Amino acid sequence: MTKYSVLLFYPSHICENGPETYYAHVEAKTAKSAVRKAQAEAATENDYEGPASDFKPDLVLLGHHFGLEIK
Repeated sequence: MTKYSVLLFYPSHICENGPETYYAHVEAKTAKSAVRKAQAEAATENDYEGPASDFKPDLVLLGHHFGLEIK
């Protein structure tokens, strides 16, 4: 498994003040599966009842990024 950092946009219909993002650190075989894992995590963490795919990907980075530090 490879480490990824994934930035997702929240579904626009639940954001009152413009775009908001969710940042996740996941481990997956591919970037595409990393996005799916991050979407599932975002939906669960936010008690979102719609499809997890409503959280749209903005950025996928290889590695776990914490500010300017990469782990």
